[in-house]
Amino acid sequence: MGIALRVIVRLCLLGHCKTFRPLFDWFGSLVWCICVCFLIRHADADKPTIADVSFVSDAPNNKFAGIDSMLTLTFTVTDDNDLPTANNWAPVAKINGVIAVAGEITLISSKSKTYVYTYVVPGDAVSGSSIGYTIDADDAGNNDADQAVPTASAKITVGMYKFCASSFGSTL
Repeated sequence: MGIALRVIVRLCLLGHCKTFRPLFDWFGSLVWCICVCFLIRHADADKPTIADVSFVSDAPNNKFAGIDSMLTLTFTVTDDNDLPTANNWAPVAKINGVIAVAGEITLISSKSKTYVYTYVVPGDAVSGSSIGYTIDADDAGNNDADQAVPTASAKITVGMYKFCASSFGSTL
């Protein structure tokens, strides 16, 4: 539908569409532009996708974190149409229920971008608890992507990672 609408718009703007041209002349170009922008924007029915999600800590074992550890959430949003660019549009990512700090954005194409968000584990984090995330994104047509959430094994555990040297034939 989007391609057909764009062809009609181009033909009418060039004066090749005799059926609709008097209507456009009567309403004027301002109304025409508003209608066309509305129709093209709402012709997008495909929702974007969130993929290639990575969630790690800066600890030696990146699935564990201590107080003040930096957690990094990286993911890619892709859409069949161009992703929004106005007003510094970016997906909303929450880590441990808190809106994460947006960092680097890498433009792969006008239809695909990679985002990096960070979060610092607070001093009141409970040892043994798990930290997860949610990612919400939409596109220029206001289509919401399926929310991305981690599996249990993709969450980061707060606490110490214990290394048992005796299992390798050594004693401490």
